[in-house]
Amino acid sequence: MTPHFFFVLFLGVYLLQTAASLGTEFLQGRHWERNAQVPPEFREQVGPGDYRRAMAYARDRRHLTLIETAVSDGVLLIVILCGVLPWLQGTLDAGGPGPVVAGWLFFMFLALLEGVPGLAFDYYSTFVVEERHGFNRSTRKLWVTDQLKGAFLSVVLLSLLLISVLGTMEIFPSTWWLWSFVVVSVLQVVLVLLYPVLIAPWFNTFSPLEDSGLEEEIRRLMETGGVQLEGLYQMDAGRRSGHTNAYFTGLGRAKRVVLFDTLLQSHPREEVLAVLAHELGHFKKKHVMKHLVAVELLLLGGLYAAALLVDQPGLAAAFGLRPAPYAGLFLAGVLLQKSAFFLQPLPMALSRRFEGEADRFAARLRGPKAMAGALKRMAADNLSNLSPHPLYVWLHYSHPPLVERVRALEGGGGSP
Repeated sequence: MTPHFFFVLFLGVYLLQTAASLGTEFLQGRHWERNAQVPPEFREQVGPGDYRRAMAYARDRRHLTLIETAVSDGVLLIVILCGVLPWLQGTLDAGGPGPVVAGWLFFMFLALLEGVPGLAFDYYSTFVVEERHGFNRSTRKLWVTDQLKGAFLSVVLLSLLLISVLGTMEIFPSTWWLWSFVVVSVLQVVLVLLYPVLIAPWFNTFSPLEDSGLEEEIRRLMETGGVQLEGLYQMDAGRRSGHTNAYFTGLGRAKRVVLFDTLLQSHPREEVLAVLAHELGHFKKKHVMKHLVAVELLLLGGLYAAALLVDQPGLAAAFGLRPAPYAGLFLAGVLLQKSAFFLQPLPMALSRRFEGEADRFAARLRGPKAMAGALKRMAADNLSNLSPHPLYVWLHYSHPPLVERVRALEGGGGSP
């Protein structure tokens, strides 16, 4: 295939995905503003004033997303089209590092170019948008500390990933995609095991529940669900944000239940237990394992597709690059990432199905009223969008819309 073919293909997919992403954000906003009425199920918790606040919050976040998407996609496209890549490759060739080191430097330089605008948008999101709507509780010192920790962690993880993949490309030029799959899969499992015990505590403080009565009820809940609880913690999420949540994390002996302190402060005990029953449902239904299998299959398919593209010399030549594994890998990665946007409905549909199953499990264990009440209170606390556009849900929602979840629960969600 000729360089011209790859140039047209790359540019077409890139611009189509950017337009689709911006377009769905626009549709999402127009849809909500045209359906600006509180759903009947939420009128007790969400008044007209709360709904207007939620719309204003969504509008500010949408505007920021639109600008950030346009800027980040624009910067990357300029880098690809305006000679930055050939200059960078020529500089690395002149320096004489080996292919793995050259590839690492190539990717790290491009990650830095993309990361700088991201910092500005994150700062604006935290100290303007979240601050304006009453969610931000972070200080600038804490934000800077988080960014430094995150940058360090990103460099370490990205370096491990790059060295693993580029190393296998050098050692196994024909079957690198298969060996990379094995190595990256092992790294993913290790990260899942390490996250709750090493990574998460680096950013937040995890302490035993202060409410001993609630702790005892949670342990009984877990025993009823047939789960041996290894760890139960509350997290100081309120240091940074007023948003509420809870999650189940880890595998084996590292698994633990984590409650945001903001959730404990704003929800009655019965609703907290319902939220945890939902998380328990994910565990009992083996959603974590099923999700991991799906991710691994996508990874395998993505690496194989990348291998097919990297072997095409026309891909690198289309952008003035000398054929090199790292150059082909970068361009293939961008093309596949953009293409994957149009496959998003598949994993999103699977995730929404899992969430529905977890809701029904919670309803059977604690009753549908408690779970529905928790969802309604979360919607009010988090200024959630109660009227999402169906296309946006199809593309982006990992959970069913809140109105659908509450109607399913109140319409008999406790049935098997």
